[in-house]
Amino acid sequence: TNGQNGNAEAATNKQVQFLLTMGKRFKLSTPQLENRIAEIIGRRCGVYDLTKKEAGLVLDHFTKETNGTSNGNGNGRQGR
Repeated sequence: TNGQNGNAEAATNKQVQFLLTMGKRFKLSTPQLENRIAEIIGRRCGVYDLTKKEAGLVLDHFTKETNGTSNGNGNGRQGR
């Protein structure tokens, strides 16, 4: 594929739901979430308009952020 969205598979419902859940976890409004998505994939796009590949990229990004900032139970303890 050469970046055309016409022939790319749309994100699955599961991906979209997970993205919305991640958005809530990071306390992002929908516009804020869509801004983050634009930063990550390089184009403006609604949560429901993502391709499978793009949704995967965004989820990877958020998952890394979650793992990097908390110890899994939401405390995110740093020694400061």
